Amino acid sequence: MSEPIEFHRTQLAVPFRPFTVDDVHKFTGCDLKLVAFWYENLPIAYKSEAGFKDGMDYMGAFGVFCGWRWWEEAAGAERSSMVVNFLAHVKQEELEKHLEHGLAFPAFMPDENGVKLGMFVEVPDRPLGRKLDLRMLYGEFKKRLKDWEVSTHG
Repeated sequence: MSEPIEFHRTQLAVPFRPFTVDDVHKFTGCDLKLVAFWYENLPIAYKSEAGFKDGMDYMGAFGVFCGWRWWEEAAGAERSSMVVNFLAHVKQEELEKHLEHGLAFPAFMPDENGVKLGMFVEVPDRPLGRKLDLRMLYGEFKKRLKDWEVSTHG
């Protein structure tokens, strides 16, 4: 008699359901028109395999949340939009690594062509810097998202 064949267990991959503009509005507190504006005008939308805009992923929603907080602190449309766009394109693991090392503030420097590139720097020791510290905003974002998920999905 031969040895029984052993089958390795695999994890079932559940398809990702992107957040809608309305979802992001509800759990971030960001003005719906502003969420929609950023979604339509910045390359932050999650794209389906067919290439269609299909909502936002986790980091896109985090970018919107942070951009909204910058907007509330009178950072202006251009600066707030840069924050949204920059954070939406950072991988979650990369963000968390920077936060662990104390690099918790987005800064922008122009390259040789004048294109402003984002980077993480230490939080400026000023009241506004402390209000916009990404470590604090990331914690608040995760709490808002969890509270929203509990309220909408039980």
